[in-house]
Amino acid sequence: GGDVQTTIAKNFFSFYKLVIFTIMQLLTVAGLLSFVLCVTFLSTGAAATPLWPLQWTSEWNFVNTSNRALLNYGVYYYHAYGEDTNADRVLRIDNANCPHYPNGAIHCRMIFARDKNCYVYAPQANNLCCMLFKGLTASSPSWLRNASYLGVKSYNHYATNAWLNNPETDIYYESIKTADSPSLPIALSGGGSAIEWNAVRVEPQRSSLFDFPSSSCQKMCPFAPQYDPFIHGLTAPKEGL
Repeated sequence: GGDVQTTIAKNFFSFYKLVIFTIMQLLTVAGLLSFVLCVTFLSTGAAATPLWPLQWTSEWNFVNTSNRALLNYGVYYYHAYGEDTNADRVLRIDNANCPHYPNGAIHCRMIFARDKNCYVYAPQANNLCCMLFKGLTASSPSWLRNASYLGVKSYNHYATNAWLNNPETDIYYESIKTADSPSLPIALSGGGSAIEWNAVRVEPQRSSLFDFPSSSCQKMCPFAPQYDPFIHGLTAPKEGL
């Protein structure tokens, strides 16, 4: 009788261990699944609305997105004096081919000054300086506050967070935030072309970068404003660049 009871006890103990092992496996799978779902939600469903750094600079390219042909290039300098839409801000865009000058035949700087006007300044072209747009300011850091999140998308072989620039149809791409780096501008794409920022550097911008002979630049430019990707894409909405 004792041997039978011992055998029954051993079998019951083995069965009990199997049940516990099975339960632990199920809990492990459930936990792993929950972790994966949580990570997926955090990476695709909870991206913060884009907010530009207050001061940064970057080289930029303007490209044809179908064949990657380079259409224009230059350097971008940005300085906002606060995140609020009413805060002062200045922007300088250096263009290798001035998009408003006939045939883009000169290098120029487009300066969005603190007086809320936009100027073209070309020191190497007989010190050309004139007002291109009156009442057009640089965009605030929160210019994408009405954008719709599209999820993680590949742009030029890089994983990015993508946003629809409402009410426009352009799509804004920014780098994915990591422990070592904040989210930074990558590109603004639409209509078969894209503005791409290369190696954005978040750093103080000297006030002298935005200097121009303001007193002699108050006349409207003798040439009519032409299509400009920055003005077309970065106006949000009618706020500036």
